[in-house]
Amino acid sequence: MSLEAMTGAGVVAFWVMLLLRLPGVLRQREFRNMYFSVVTLGLSVTLYYPPVALYLAELFGSARPCNVGMNIWGMLTCGAVLVLVARELLPKAVVYVYVLAAAVMVVIAVMAQTVSQTSVGCATALALPWWDPYWWVICAMWIFATSAGGVLCAKCIKVAAGIPALTVSMVCFLIGFASSAVFWAGIFVYLLARPTWVLTWLPVILCVHIWSYTLGLAIGVGSSLVGWMKTLGTMRGRMWLLRHLDALAAGAGAVGYERDVYRALWRDFAQNQRLGVYRAEVQILDAVSVLGDAGSPTGARLAALTHSPEGLDASGEIDFDKLERYVRELNQEAKSDGSVQNG
Repeated sequence: MSLEAMTGAGVVAFWVMLLLRLPGVLRQREFRNMYFSVVTLGLSVTLYYPPVALYLAELFGSARPCNVGMNIWGMLTCGAVLVLVARELLPKAVVYVYVLAAAVMVVIAVMAQTVSQTSVGCATALALPWWDPYWWVICAMWIFATSAGGVLCAKCIKVAAGIPALTVSMVCFLIGFASSAVFWAGIFVYLLARPTWVLTWLPVILCVHIWSYTLGLAIGVGSSLVGWMKTLGTMRGRMWLLRHLDALAAGAGAVGYERDVYRALWRDFAQNQRLGVYRAEVQILDAVSVLGDAGSPTGARLAALTHSPEGLDASGEIDFDKLERYVRELNQEAKSDGSVQNG
């Protein structure tokens, strides 16, 4: 696979992972500006990817993909990243960042129409003087914005300490910001000294850039999936326990007992996992109370276990896993008389 194809695959994978990760991103308020910065730069890479850039150039009637519109878009991207960083690190500076971004875009637009008309295009494909102010401004803005994003990412890594998956995701994002800064520093070095090896490494750096973001999002998706599966297992255990407690309380083995309640609990779980588990646990406590009030020996033992030190976890809360194990033991002991149904 060619390097350009790998970059294109990274672009596609980035948006797929972003769509899968979006619900979790919107819930993580403390990292939201970080994620939005990643999305902003991911969008920029997408638009600069050659097939997309060529399509946009044809769509807007431009003779070449590298035009002043793309350069201004780049400055808008930098401004957006700086605003997101300022909102997180220096809220009082947000207004000044807006002014800076607007001023830079105006300067680039004016220069492109006046003193730097020959500088508009792809910096690595033009015979530009080493002191070209148009590209100096562009490179400086990109390096400043991506470096600021790296600072925000470093803060997020510190905040995420103790959460391995989130920490690794943030490290991937940091690599992405750093690679972007290196990319634009490489263009600046090329303007100054024209080393040909820079042209060889720029596509590699761009590929690393987009795949770093994609990997960071993919780790988040994988972590969320593992957490969801774990919570699903917990919910299934709670529902098994509730069904068997209800069967005990009913004095029969009808698994369909309280079927509407079970459906409602699964609907709650589908909408909000924690809420579904919590409501299932409330129903379990109600079922234990009913059993305790019924006066049966089994119900009395269950009620006693629920409120005894043996039935509590380390934090002093009711340990539903212990309760489930106890009911499973009862289920094994009482298979023959049908007082507890096999599940």
